[in-house]
Amino acid sequence: MINMKNYKKVYAAFILAGGLILHGCNGIFDDLAINPNQPSMGAYFTSPSAVNDAVMTMYGYMSTQRCLGASGSKTTIIRSDEASSNSDYGKPGMFGADLNASYYTIEQPYTLMYTTASQASYIIETAPSVDFSGNEELRNAYMGEAYFWRAFAHYYLLINFRNISPIRQMPRNGDDYVRPLEKPAAVWDFIQEDLAHAKELLPVKGYWDSKNAGRVT
Repeated sequence: MINMKNYKKVYAAFILAGGLILHGCNGIFDDLAINPNQPSMGAYFTSPSAVNDAVMTMYGYMSTQRCLGASGSKTTIIRSDEASSNSDYGKPGMFGADLNASYYTIEQPYTLMYTTASQASYIIETAPSVDFSGNEELRNAYMGEAYFWRAFAHYYLLINFRNISPIRQMPRNGDDYVRPLEKPAAVWDFIQEDLAHAKELLPVKGYWDSKNAGRVT
């Protein structure tokens, strides 16, 4: 049996040693705070090609199987007797007593739509400061795509979840990561504002070459 006095002495020794270790670590990670092999977002998006990479990433989020590829499309479409599915992808669109908010075809499109909206907001705020060497038409095309996909992401979230917290801008501080829910009418207005910006900025059909077929115009 462990002697209580010895136990307290050993416990105290661990506490003291731990305190000394933590105190000795002050500042030791300062030089490791920035990984030189992993540039920050601000350091990367400084060229038109980088902005294009960011735009194309939104298409990737949307087309993945866990977003509109299989999960999100069936969640939206299969909601009445006009359609049905034997696949578990479509289960959230039909009655299921075992469904909850963590069901993967509910959670994954939800997450990816918010990821798309966040990416779009970053492009909208960053692209104006990038040097496009006078090619404003290209800058506008990229920003138009960002406005369009941000509107689409919020549209999907609104019609599927109704009470949502839209991403109107990128976080400026820690408090911005906790956004309040907004009334559906306010979100509808926000979606329409983004679509109006997209309509103004997007190029006409035929602007993109064959390698970029399918991009928004």
